[in-house]
This record gives sequence, C-alpha cells and structure tokens, in this order.
Amino acid sequence: MAAKRGLKLAEGDIKPEEVELGNLILECSRDVFSGLNQRNTIFGTLLLHVPLAVAAGATVSGSGSFSSKPMTKWLKTILDNSTVEDTVNLYKAFHIVRPGGELNKEDATWTEVHDRYDIDNPSVYDNIREDKTTLQDLFRRSAEVDPICDEWSQ
Repeated sequence: MAAKRGLKLAEGDIKPEEVELGNLILECSRDVFSGLNQRNTIFGTLLLHVPLAVAAGATVSGSGSFSSKPMTKWLKTILDNSTVEDTVNLYKAFHIVRPGGELNKEDATWTEVHDRYDIDNPSVYDNIREDKTTLQDLFRRSAEVDPICDEWSQ
C-alpha cells in the first residue's frame, strides 16, 4: 500500500501532501495489532518503514531502478509535506497500540510542549489541530525525548 502511494506520487497522480503517511501508519497498525497480535513490538518499525516504503516506490517509478540519492529526495519531500491530518491519524494509531516506551516524563528534557502532545493528554487532538502540527513538526519537537522521533527529524 505504501509503495503504491509512492508510485502514484512519482507518476504525478497525487501530490506529496496527499500521500497520507499518517493514514498509512494507522492502517498498518490496525492490520498488525488486530486479532491475536495485541503487543507493541513492531510499531517503531512501522513508523520508520512506512515513509521509506513510499519513498522507495516513488524512486523506482521515477527512474526504473533504485538509487539512494533520489530516494533521499523523495523521503524529504514526503516528510516535509505531511499534514495535520497525518498527525491526527498517527495519534489514532498510538491509541490502538498504546506504546509503553522508555520515556521519562520527569526528566529535564520533557517540557510543557511534550505534555501538550502526550498521547495521554485528553486534549491532544484539539492541540494538534489548533497548532496545525504536521508529522515533521511533531517529530522535530520530540526528537530530544524519543529516538524514533530523532530519526524522523533528521
């Protein structure tokens, strides 16, 4: 599904902001965490690999072969054009998988901004929409407290 979106992107059938990264992550989460599999052992992998799959699809479609330079370009385009709705869908995925993680909210690196976007904050969806927070915005803000966010933000 993600690579197909990349193909459509490269062929000009959709715009970068229409890739819907958040929805792809949400749908993958629903697929992976339904039925017997109710454990959060793969969510971080989904977060890292869904954008890569979209970028790989776009790379192959655009050039007919795989090369890291065009893939890096596509990845940047996809991440830079994420939307507020992508962030909302990511949080829906968070609420499905309920990640435990190792975040220490008492640590000095955890700030009021992190509280605002904490998955346990009952106003988080309103905060995302009010602040017009895209995925890239969210991951940049959270990079210092979460290693996956750090990967996304670079």
